[in-house]
Amino acid sequence: MYDAGYRVAELTFQAARGLISTVIKCVKIPMITPAEKHDHRFHPMKTLLEYARKTTQELGILELSIFPVQPWLDVEKLGWSVVAISDNDQASAVEAAKRVM
Repeated sequence: MYDAGYRVAELTFQAARGLISTVIKCVKIPMITPAEKHDHRFHPMKTLLEYARKTTQELGILELSIFPVQPWLDVEKLGWSVVAISDNDQASAVEAAKRVM
């Protein structure tokens, strides 16, 4: 949590100083998976996170987050989301989010 908070603060300060111009894109699909498969230490989530890091590096994305969903929620539009943040590059943010999704 510390590392994630530090990264968020770092990007926020860079944006506030005008060093980056963030573009945030979100892709969502109606997918539900067993929560016990969301552990980042094991396949399939570990493999997905490795692919996300690779995609982030290839496309020059500032940050990318995967949001699996709790399957027990009673929400109309339940599903997974991927959020990608780029430095003023909408096409790359969309591409990264779509690839990982």
